[in-house]
Parts: sequence; C-alpha cells; structure tokens
Amino acid sequence: MFFHIFVLAALLSGCETQNLKQAGDIIIKEINKQQASNKVSSPVPTTEEMVKAIKQALIKGSAQAVDTLGTSGGFLNSKQYHIPLPDPLQKVSSNLRAIGLGKYVDEFDQTMNKAAEKAVPEAMDVFKNMISKMTVTDALALIKGKENAVTEYFKKTQDSELKQRFLPIVSRATAEVGVTNLYNKLQAQANLFGANLPDTNNYVTDYALKALYGEFARVEKEIRKDPLARTTALLKKVFGYYQPK
Repeated sequence: MFFHIFVLAALLSGCETQNLKQAGDIIIKEINKQQASNKVSSPVPTTEEMVKAIKQALIKGSAQAVDTLGTSGGFLNSKQYHIPLPDPLQKVSSNLRAIGLGKYVDEFDQTMNKAAEKAVPEAMDVFKNMISKMTVTDALALIKGKENAVTEYFKKTQDSELKQRFLPIVSRATAEVGVTNLYNKLQAQANLFGANLPDTNNYVTDYALKALYGEFARVEKEIRKDPLARTTALLKKVFGYYQPK
C-alpha cells in the first residue's frame, strides 16, 4: 500500500495526464502481482481421495480414542471420563459407609472403571469393520459435514450394533475384575435403604461408549481445524481443501 501511494505521489507531482495514466497502470500491475503471489494452488480432491481421507480420519480417531481410554487409568484417573457410581448407589453411599461398607463402595467404583479400560481396546476391530462398510455417498457427505459429522454418523448408524458387540466384552471384563461379586454385596445392602442398582454391564457399556464418542469427536475436530493434526499427505490435501474458511 505504501508503495502504491509513493508511486502515485511521485507521478502526480508532474500534474500531467500521461503521468496519471502511468501511475494507474503501475499500481494495477502491482496489485495483480501481489494477488497472484497470495494465491495457493489447492486442486480439488477426487472422489477416491475423499473416500480414502475420511476412512483415514476414522481410523485415526478410533485409534486415538482407544489409546487414550484403553490404558491403565484411562477411565479411573480421567476427570472427563471417570465412570461415576450409579445414581441410586450415590444416594445411599453415605449410609453404606456408615455401616462399614465404604471399602466396597470404593472398590466398586474402581472395578467399574478398570472394566471399561479392559474392554475398550476390544472395540477397535468393531470400528474397523464399520469403516470398511462405509459407502461412497456417506464418505462424501461426511467430508463436507460439520465438525462432529463423523462422530454423529457413528452414533446414528452403528450405536446399536456396537453396543451389542461391546456388551459381552464388558461382561467378561467386569467378571475378571470382580465387579459382579461387589455388585451383589452392595445390592443386598442397598436394598435395605430402598435403592435398586442398575445392571452393571449395561451401565459400564453406556459410559464406555459415551467416552469413546467423546474422544472421537475431539480428534475429528482437530483434524478438521488444525493442520498439525493431519498426519498424512492425503488428510492434508482433503481436509485442507474443505477446512472452514
């Protein structure tokens, strides 16, 4: 801009029509030159590239969600995803502690979260199977969707099947870490205070899936908005092209 003003001032000093024309021509050329240099070549991704990119993003999101949650302390030590005591048990926990059952309440809390941690890694194969069945139409719609479009797609189309396949995994995990025995002990005592505990396996499964979707949505948002989160050339090209301006 200062260059334009300098040129215009210098040429106007002669107060001649020819100089004015020259000034205009020079400024227009300079503006065109700067605009051309600011343009970044961004070829439109092909349909094949878009489909591959969305599947790459799905695998990346799944893997990161599983890695984050399916590790020691992934649920137990997480402020965001720690599975709380079922509401009926929370309401009578002080009564149970008063009669010396506090350690069972604490152990139940820990074992629920450890069961979720043990079960989550088993979900990776389920995710991969879902991704392999994704249609071209679905993939193209998701590329151009909102920041959590992929996450919502998972929840809408696969939640029921995923839960059916995930529940037995959680059931085995809860049995391995002793949730069932603790549950039975606490249920017997909670009944004395009018509390009916929910089915532990369904409760843990619902929270585990909610956490998976939460982590998946976080990764998806990063890929869509943060260039540094696009770890392959294909992700850079496709999501860079469709990145919100």
